[in-house]
Amino acid sequence: MHPLFSITKSDIKALNDEQARELVARLCMAELEAQNLSRAAVTWGGNQRAADGGVDVGVESTGSMKAGGYIKAALTMFQVKAEKYSPAKITGEMRPEPTRELRPVFDDIAAHGGSYIIVSTHEDVSARFMKDRANAMIAALVGSGHEGKIALGFYDAQKMADWVSAHPTVAIWVRGIFEKPLQGWKAYGAWAHGETDAKAEFLLDDEVRVFGGGRDGDVGALEAINTLRSVSEDTLNVRIVGLSGVGKTRFVQALFDDRLKTSNLALDANMAVYCDFQDEIDPPPMVMLDALTTSTSGSFLVVDNCSGALHSRLAAENSKLKRLRLITVEYDIREDDPENTSFYRLEGASPEIIRKIVERRFPILNSVDVSTIVDFSDGNARVALALASTATKGGELASLGDETLFRRLFDQTHGADGELMRAAEVMSLPYSFDGDDTMSTSELAKLSTIADVPMRTLTRHIGELERRGLLQSRSKWRAVLPHAVANRLAKQALAGIPAAELTLELNTASPRLVRSFARRVGYLHDSKVAQALVGKWIAPGAWLSDLYNLDDFTFEIFRNISPVQPERTLQAIENACAAATDEQLGSSRSTALAGILRSLAYDADLFDRATRVLVELSRLEHDQPQQGSSREALRSLFHCFHSGTHASISQRLANVENLIASTDDGEHQIGLLLLASSLSDHNSAHTLEPEFGARKRDHGLAPRTFEEMAQWYRPFLSLAFRFLREIGANARAVELVLAEALRGLWTQRGLWRELKAEIEALDPSTQWAEGWLALRRIATYDRKHFQEGEQEAIEALSLRLRPVSLESRIHAKVLGRGSFGAEQYDAAETIDDIEHRHERIHEEAEELGRLAAEEPTLVAGLLSDLFTSQSGGSKILRFGVGLGSAETNHDYMASFRAVLGQLDRASVSIVIGFLQAWKQKDPLEVERFLDTSLEDDVWGIRFPVLQCGVGLDSTGCRRLERCVAIGKAPAGQFAALMWGRVTDPLTITEIVRLIDAIAGNDQGRLIAVEVLRMVIACSDIKSSEYREELGAAVNHFLAQLEWARVTGRSGVFDSELQAVIEYGVQAAETFDDVRPAFERLTSFGRSNAGKYREFGQYAGPFFRRFPREALDLTFLIDANGRYTTSLRLVGNALGRHVETPVKNISDSFLLDWAGRDSVRQRFVAETCRLYETPDTDEGDDAAGLSSIIISLMRAGTDKAAIANIVFARVESSSGHGPYSAGLMKARDILSATATGDAEVDQAVALYINDLNPRIEAQLVAERDEERDRGSGSFE
Repeated sequence: MHPLFSITKSDIKALNDEQARELVARLCMAELEAQNLSRAAVTWGGNQRAADGGVDVGVESTGSMKAGGYIKAALTMFQVKAEKYSPAKITGEMRPEPTRELRPVFDDIAAHGGSYIIVSTHEDVSARFMKDRANAMIAALVGSGHEGKIALGFYDAQKMADWVSAHPTVAIWVRGIFEKPLQGWKAYGAWAHGETDAKAEFLLDDEVRVFGGGRDGDVGALEAINTLRSVSEDTLNVRIVGLSGVGKTRFVQALFDDRLKTSNLALDANMAVYCDFQDEIDPPPMVMLDALTTSTSGSFLVVDNCSGALHSRLAAENSKLKRLRLITVEYDIREDDPENTSFYRLEGASPEIIRKIVERRFPILNSVDVSTIVDFSDGNARVALALASTATKGGELASLGDETLFRRLFDQTHGADGELMRAAEVMSLPYSFDGDDTMSTSELAKLSTIADVPMRTLTRHIGELERRGLLQSRSKWRAVLPHAVANRLAKQALAGIPAAELTLELNTASPRLVRSFARRVGYLHDSKVAQALVGKWIAPGAWLSDLYNLDDFTFEIFRNISPVQPERTLQAIENACAAATDEQLGSSRSTALAGILRSLAYDADLFDRATRVLVELSRLEHDQPQQGSSREALRSLFHCFHSGTHASISQRLANVENLIASTDDGEHQIGLLLLASSLSDHNSAHTLEPEFGARKRDHGLAPRTFEEMAQWYRPFLSLAFRFLREIGANARAVELVLAEALRGLWTQRGLWRELKAEIEALDPSTQWAEGWLALRRIATYDRKHFQEGEQEAIEALSLRLRPVSLESRIHAKVLGRGSFGAEQYDAAETIDDIEHRHERIHEEAEELGRLAAEEPTLVAGLLSDLFTSQSGGSKILRFGVGLGSAETNHDYMASFRAVLGQLDRASVSIVIGFLQAWKQKDPLEVERFLDTSLEDDVWGIRFPVLQCGVGLDSTGCRRLERCVAIGKAPAGQFAALMWGRVTDPLTITEIVRLIDAIAGNDQGRLIAVEVLRMVIACSDIKSSEYREELGAAVNHFLAQLEWARVTGRSGVFDSELQAVIEYGVQAAETFDDVRPAFERLTSFGRSNAGKYREFGQYAGPFFRRFPREALDLTFLIDANGRYTTSLRLVGNALGRHVETPVKNISDSFLLDWAGRDSVRQRFVAETCRLYETPDTDEGDDAAGLSSIIISLMRAGTDKAAIANIVFARVESSSGHGPYSAGLMKARDILSATATGDAEVDQAVALYINDLNPRIEAQLVAERDEERDRGSGSFE
C-alpha cells in the first residue's frame, strides 16, 4: 500500500457511529468492485442505535467471494459499533435481552453458509483478547444448530485501518472526515463550482451537445454519459473540454450518479479521486497517479482545470499499466486531440437548465429575476450564478438593462464605484497573468502601467474576483473567466487606452505577456481597437508580416490574432507564400498556416482564395494526406459532412472541376484527391474543431435530410461521370476514384438509384473494370441490406460493365484492386472457400497471359501497370507464366527491359513468371540469358531476384557470387534468398560461400543474417549431417561478424540475429566451438559498453549453455582496477529493460561460482535477480527480494558492501512514476525484508530511517517541479 493512503487505528477510533457505519459500507462496495462484483449487493442505513435486527451493513452478492478476504462470504452481515466491545457485549448483541434467544438473522446466514462480523472501531485488542471475543461469538451459537455453519469475525480499529489502507479512495474519504486530507484531494462529492450537495440531481439538457469520442457528429449528454461509462481502451484516458460555465465538472459528477440510468452502469463513486488544479494540490497529480496505480486497480483519477501539458504526461504514464481511468477537465477548447486520449467537447446549456440551476441555488429570486439572469447569461451557468449571487432580495434584477446587469457582477457591498470592474478590465487584457510577482518588472506592474491602475488595487481585487467565480488560479497564474466576461471586459479596457500608448507599452513587455495579450485580442474581432491593432501588426512590412521568417514564439502571436481581421490575415498569408522559397513552402510553417487557411475558408467570400493557397502548399506534399498536413486541411473542405466551410456546393464543384482539368499534373492530382473527398462517405478530418477566436462557428454546411445529402453528391457524381465519358488520362484517373467511392455511395449513402442512372447513361461499349469489381463487392458483401429493386439493379449493371475485351479482363482479373473475393462466385463456392477461389483466379490469370501473348501491342500498353501494380502480386506472376508459355514467341524480354529502364521502382513478377515458363520450354536459352544479364544495366540491378525466381542450383549460386563481385545489384536485392526454401538445393559449402560474399558491406551483413536465419528455419527437414554442417557454418559466420555493423537494429532483425546465435550455440559440442564467436562478441561489448544495449540478448545463449566459461571470460578487470565494464555487459547498468545474461544462470551456480570471493560476491549482487518476479527486475510489482539476494546479504564476506549494492538497486528499480514513488516502493520492499542476520537487518533498518526524510523532500521537489513545468499554466 502506498504511504499516501496509510490510515492509523487512531483515525478509526475517532469515527462516530454514522461515520463508522458508512466506512464499512464504503469498504464493502470497494471490496466488491475490486473482485468485479456489483456494489449494489451492499445495503446500509438508519440509526445505528435503533433496533436493527443485529445488522448495520449487509452484503448479499450473487458471486463467490475471494478466499481470505475481509468479506468472508457472499452473504455477510456486519454489526458496527463505535464503542468498546467486550465479550459480554458480544453475547448480549447476538442473544439480546430479555429472551436471550439468538437473533433470527442468524437463521438466514446459516442457511446460505454466510458470515457475521462485529466491527468495533474503538477496540484495539491483542491476540489473546481477540481470541476471547472470537470464543464469545462461537459460544453464542451453541445450541442453535448453526455451529460451524457461519463464518465469524471480530474487526477492531487496527483491522479496520488495515482494510481502509487497502482501498485508496476510501482512505481519502477518511482523511477528509478529520480535516487532514491530502491537500486538494477529495473523494466523490459536490465537485462542481458552487455545488454543496453531492446528492443534487443532475439536470439533463437536450440542448447540451457533446462532440468527439471518435464520432462524426455530436450527441446528447445522456448518450455521451453512457459511452463514457463503458469499459474500453477508448475510456482509459478521457479529456473533457468546453467553455467555462457550460457544466463540465457537473457532467463528470453525473458519470458516477447511479440515479441517472443508462445501459452502462454508473461508475463507482467509491473509487473516484478528485482534485481541482486551481487549488493547492499536494501531492501533485503525477504522484497520486502512481500511488493509485501501485495500490489498487479500477480507480478513477479526476483532475479538474488540468492543462494540456499535465494531461499528456498523466495519459502517457497511465497508458503503460492501464490500471485506472483518467478523466481530466479543461476550459481551453483550442487544444488539439491529445495522444492516447478520447477527447470530448461540451457546448452550451439551454435557458431552461440555467433557469432550474438558478432557482435551485437561489430560492429568494422571483421568476422575473430568474428570466432576466437567464437571458443575460447566454447559456453560461457560471455567469448566471455570479449574477444571481449579487441579489439580496427578490425583484432586485427584474428591471435592469444588459449593461447594468454586467456592471452588477462587479458591484462592491458599499455601492457601484467601478473600482472592481476597472481592476477586472486590466486583468482581462492578457489571456492569463502572473498574479504572484509584484516586482517592478512583473506582469502585474506592466498591466498597472497600461491601464493606469495602481498595482495594490489589482492585487487587492484578485481574491474578490476569485470568490465571485470570475477569476481562476493555477499556481502563480491567474485568468479572468468565463471568456464571455473576460472578452467584454478586455474590449472595455482597450476602448479606454490610446492605441499608440498601448503599442509603446507592449514593446517593452515580456514576450510571454505579449503573446498572452495577443491571444486575448484574438477573441475581440468585434472591437475596433483590436481590429486596428491587428491591421497594423500584419500590414506589409510590419513585424508580423514576414510569416516564414518569424520564430515559433512570434508566429504563435500571429496565429492568436488571425481571427480578428480574416481578409487582412488571408492577404498576409498570400503575400508570404508568394515571396517564400520552395524550401520554406515545404516546411512545417506551411502546415501551421494550413490550419489557419482552413479556418479562413469557413466564409464563402474567402473560400476560393484560401483554397488557392492551400493548393499551392499541397503541391509540395507528395505523400498521401497526413494528419495536420496542407492536403488534409484542403481535402476536409470538400466533404459532405464536417467540412468546416459554408462555401456553396457550386463553389466547391468549380474548384474540383478546374483542378482536374488542369494541364499541371500537380493540380490535376490534387483535383482527383478533392473529387475523392467529395464522393467519400467518411471524413477522416471530422475531429478538426471549428473554433476561430470568439467567432460563432459550426462544422460547416451539413445536410439534414436525405434529399439535402443527395443534392451534395449529385453534381459531383455528374462531374465524375462526365470525365469518365471522355477519352484520355482524365477518364482513367477518374475511373479509379469513382470505383473507390461506389460502395460507400451505394450502401452507406443509399444513392444506388443515382448511380444506376449515371452508369446506364454510359456508352454501352464502355469497359470499366474497377467499376465492375466495385459492383461485385457490393453484391457479395452488402446484399442482405438491399432494398426492393437493388438486387436487380446490381445484377443488370454488373452485366453491363462486365469486362469483355481482353484488355478490360486483364485490368479486372490481374490488375484490379481488391479483385480477390469480389468476383462472381461459382455455384459450388462460398464466400469462405478461399483456397479454391485463389487457385481459380491464378489459373484465369495464367490463361489471360496466354491469350495476351498473341497481342504484343496490347501487352506493351499494359507493361507499366504490370510493373508498378501494388495489388497484382502472384496474379501478375501467373500472368507472366501464361505469357511465357504461349507457343508464339515474341521478344517480350526486350519489351520488358525497355519499360523497366524507365522506372525507378518496379516489381519484376511478370518477368519471373515469363522466365519460369520459358525455362520449361528451353532451359538452355534461359541459362544463357541469365549469364548475359549479370552485367546488363537493367537486368544486372535486379539479377538476384531473377535468379531466385527461376530457381537456384550450383550454377545459379556461382552466378550470384559473380553478381556480388560485379556490384551492380544493391544488397537489398539478395533478400530474394529468403524466399521459402529457395536455398534448399544448395550444399552448406555453397551457402557459406554465398553468405560470406553478401556480407562484404554493411547492408549485405544484415541481409546475410536474415538469409542464414531462413536457412536455419528450412533445415528442419534436412539430415542430421546437414544440420551439423550448418551449425559449424553459423559459428564460423559469427566468429567473423562485425558487431559494430549489425547492432542497434532492434525489431525483427534483432530477433533474427538472436535465433542465429541460439542455433550456433546449441549446435556446439564444446565451448571451444563457440569461443571465437563469444570472444569477438565480448571484445566488441567491452569496447562499446557505454552505448551497447543488446549484449544481454545476444550473449544469453552462451551463458545458458556454457555459464562458467562465459562468466570467466566476461569477468575481467579494467585498467583502473575495477569491474565497471563487466558490470555493464553482464548486469543491468544500461537500463531496466535490457536482458542480463546472468539471469540465464541458476542461483545455485552463481553462488557456487562466487564462493567466498568478496569481489565476485559483489559482482553477483550487482547482476543477479533482484526480485522474486519471473520476467523483470522492475520494482513496481515486486513483493520481495530474491532468494539469491537474501543469501548474499546473509552470507557475504563484506555484508555492508553487499547491502549498499542492494539498497541502490532497489531504489532505482521502479520503472514507472516519479522518483518519490521509487523511494516509497523501496521502503515498502525493504521494510518487508528479514534476512535473519542481525548485522544486515540493522543496516536495513537504518537505511529505511534515512529514506523517510528523503521521501518527504522529494515529494516537495516534485510538487514544485510540477508547477514550474507549466502544469499550472492557462496557456
